Amino acid sequence: MKTTQPPYRSILVPLDGSPFSEQALPLAFAIAARSGALVQVAMVHHRHWRSPPRWRSRRSRRSSTRKRGCGR
Repeated sequence: MKTTQPPYRSILVPLDGSPFSEQALPLAFAIAARSGALVQVAMVHHRHWRSPPRWRSRRSRRSSTRKRGCGR
């Protein structure tokens, strides 16, 4: 006789603090209740750059000076 495993053992729900992302929680808990899975919640943070990283800004400056004909 073959034993069947539940379809899900763990469900990961990423949340970013928005109301839209929190709408996933009731669905995740419903699926977990039916399958006996564990629900894990991960808070996700998006870092917003105020300025581009240094390597990008240098590259951008070089390419813009070359386009204008003022490069080295």
